[in-house]
Amino acid sequence: MPKLDIALRIADHDYEYRSVLRDISTRRYRNIILDLNPPEAQIVLKMALQLGMINSTYHYVLTTLDIETMNLEDFKYNRANITGLRLIKTESQFYKSISVNLTNYNYPNSNLHSRKQLSNSDKSRLFLWTKNALLFDSIYLLSLAVREAEKTLNLQDSSISCLENKPFIHGTMLSTFIEKVENFFIISTNQYKI
Repeated sequence: MPKLDIALRIADHDYEYRSVLRDISTRRYRNIILDLNPPEAQIVLKMALQLGMINSTYHYVLTTLDIETMNLEDFKYNRANITGLRLIKTESQFYKSISVNLTNYNYPNSNLHSRKQLSNSDKSRLFLWTKNALLFDSIYLLSLAVREAEKTLNLQDSSISCLENKPFIHGTMLSTFIEKVENFFIISTNQYKI
C-alpha cells in the first residue's frame, strides 16, 4: 500500500483560512477536505479561487451535507474539482411539494415567474437544510407509526411524562411500526438494522 501523508489544519478566521491555503499551496497538497458549514466553505473556496487554487489539479471534498445551498457559480468555468454529498432527495415529489409550500409560505403574493427572479439570498432561504429535513422525516415517521399503532393499540389510555422516568408501555410496538417503514420521505439513505 502506498504511503499516505495527511496534514490537518485548523483555522477559525478569514486571515487564518488564507494562511492555511497558502501553506497547502506551498506544500503542494492537492486533495483538500473542508469540514466547514456552507457559508465558511464558500469563503474558503473564494479565497482558493483568488489564490489560483481552483483548477483541475486541486480536489476539494466538502463535508457539509447542504452543498446545494452554496452558490458555486464562480467555480463553474475554472475546471474546479469539488465534491459534496447530499442526503435530500430533491427529485422526489414529496420534496417538490414541500418546496412549493415553503415558497408560498415565504412569498405568499408571488407567482412562479417572480419566484424565478428571486435574489440568491432569497433563494437560499427556500432550501430545506439537511438538519431540518432530518427533523421533518423523523417527526413524519413517528406520526405514521402512531397512526398505524392506533389501528391495533389503544394509545388514548396511555400518557407520557417528561418528568417521570417511566417507559412508554407501547414503546416496543411503536418501534416495530417504525421499523416497518422502508421509505424515507425527504432523506435518501440506506436503512441499517442492528
